[in-house]
Amino acid sequence: MSKKSLVITIPVLNEEKTLKRQINLLLDFISINLQAYSVSVVIANNGSVDSTEAIARELATKNSNIHLVSLNEQGVGLALKTSWAKYPGDFLGYMDLDLATDLSHIRESLSILEDGYADIVNGSRLLKNSRVSKRSLIRTLASKCFNRIIYIAFNSKFTDGMCGFKFYSTKKLDSFFKNTFFQSDGWFFATEFLILADMQNFRILEIPIRWTDSETTKVKIIRLSLKYLREILSLKHRLKSLK
Repeated sequence: MSKKSLVITIPVLNEEKTLKRQINLLLDFISINLQAYSVSVVIANNGSVDSTEAIARELATKNSNIHLVSLNEQGVGLALKTSWAKYPGDFLGYMDLDLATDLSHIRESLSILEDGYADIVNGSRLLKNSRVSKRSLIRTLASKCFNRIIYIAFNSKFTDGMCGFKFYSTKKLDSFFKNTFFQSDGWFFATEFLILADMQNFRILEIPIRWTDSETTKVKIIRLSLKYLREILSLKHRLKSLK
């Protein structure tokens, strides 16, 4: 009996200092805990100007389970869409390179998808049983505010659309991706994905996660917040025009 395939995409931008170490940590986890699956890791380089691409290419050359997608443009959403289109699998998902979400949640997510309890598993830092460490107050408040705005604007059922930990089963969502026009190529894609899936009644199950914020995060809160607001308004307008 052949193993089911799992493709984990890691979007990267100028990560030459940490790329090799983090990918090796992920590979170590996979080799011990995900032996029941055929696992591929896609490093989705989007617009790096340092040696990230060269390091990723070296990793891919040395390990047949690592693949490189290299784009000239920046954008997490663009990186994910390109990776998922090029490297299909039974289960697809993504994580941030800092591995802020405890890796044990990968196996938990797969169990949920395998047992048919959900079509999409979304990690949430805002559920009662979530355990979040080293996250600043301003980042926590910003996250809560934006998720509240999402709830009001789209009547969404999820609590943490921006969390960089999502896995889904392609058995149900393959046609959804092929027939849905995702507007965002940036960070908002992760939330847009859930909003549109929720509207089409796909089953989204959120799990409380153990999350350790990275001290070297490159996210600029004010700039990202303004961009998120623009994209929320844009999506709201687009959906209204379709009615």
